[in-house]
Amino acid sequence: MCAERILNVVESVNFENYMNKFIYLAHQPVSSNRYGFNDEIRFLIQHNDVYTLPSRSYLQIRGKLEKKSGSNAQLVDNAVAYLFEQIRYELNSVEIDKTRNLGAATLLKGLASMTNAEYTSSSNSGFAGLNDDNLVDSTTGNFSVCVPLKRWMGFFEDYEKIIISMRQELILQRASDDKNALYSTTTADSSKITIDSISWLVPYIHVSEAVRVTLLSLVEENIVIKVPFRSWEMVENTALNMVTRNNWTIMTSTQLEKPRYVLVSFLTNRKNQLNARNDRFDHVKLKDVKLFLNSEYYPYINLNLDPAKKDISFLYQMYCDFQYSYYSRKDYVPALSRVDFLSNNFMVVFDCNFQNDSIKSGSVDIRLEIETSESMPAGTVAHCLIIHDRIIQYSPLSGIVRCL
Repeated sequence: MCAERILNVVESVNFENYMNKFIYLAHQPVSSNRYGFNDEIRFLIQHNDVYTLPSRSYLQIRGKLEKKSGSNAQLVDNAVAYLFEQIRYELNSVEIDKTRNLGAATLLKGLASMTNAEYTSSSNSGFAGLNDDNLVDSTTGNFSVCVPLKRWMGFFEDYEKIIISMRQELILQRASDDKNALYSTTTADSSKITIDSISWLVPYIHVSEAVRVTLLSLVEENIVIKVPFRSWEMVENTALNMVTRNNWTIMTSTQLEKPRYVLVSFLTNRKNQLNARNDRFDHVKLKDVKLFLNSEYYPYINLNLDPAKKDISFLYQMYCDFQYSYYSRKDYVPALSRVDFLSNNFMVVFDCNFQNDSIKSGSVDIRLEIETSESMPAGTVAHCLIIHDRIIQYSPLSGIVRCL
């Protein structure tokens, strides 16, 4: 008990009144009605005297699942993301962040990041239960989703502050086809998805006069504002050797963009196959896998996996520990149960936050050593999502943007 606090009956009252208004405005594409395959869909915010909060923005997408006669086509999990090849965000025409291979990257990241409650209630964002009649009309095939952009890009997830007086652009690139977003057991199914409209819903903030004066002084002094976040880099390998040991050299990372987490999944004869679930991951009879950052490797023990005998305990624990490390959560149930993890969405999650001095002081070669109990199946594609540090800085007055 704090005696001073409970006896101070004349303590001054301070009601926070920093914001006068918090409203969403809908931004339409610069060139409307261009939602066909490979089209670029660009949104623009060019007002120089506004405060926006991109981390709380959404994409509202309306479309239609057009089934052909006799088809039993369905939308897969995270189908809306599979409609696009990539998404980019720019400040003053300088690229700040980008997510490539959007469907696969956001499915992998989402299944690792969401709690079970978040996953089961995420149908409104097109993640789980998209085929529910509440979203997809069983008669017309129409659907509507509202996707939080924090589910699609690291910048929107991590940077929770306003953007001051800067030209902003959001660019979507449509995929070359819809095969990865659909699943059908019908032979030679030609069902398709059409997009009717896309809106970028962005929060605009009106601040109190006192806060406005403070922010204006920052602009007038041309203060450099730093923007730290964790970016997502998706790398795909379609040329795995049909042997029991694969050595995959992924990329070289600089000191400022050192990897913090690496997520890996395998898909066998699923990519671009309408008759296979592209939203499922295969265990490929994985026996062991190690992530190398130069000569340092993770984990420090051999996994000795045997998925056929359900011997995956430590691998599943690595998956469960991701949210504790990434979000500092303590009491949570991950999106995937052990049964779902083994049967439907087998993945490897590396936490490489703790690195020795040699890694911290220079460039980092990222490499995977993959061992399976039998030869790697033909038609297997490996996905590797690297989550790494990134810092950009911008000056509201001069409009200069730099990527560090």
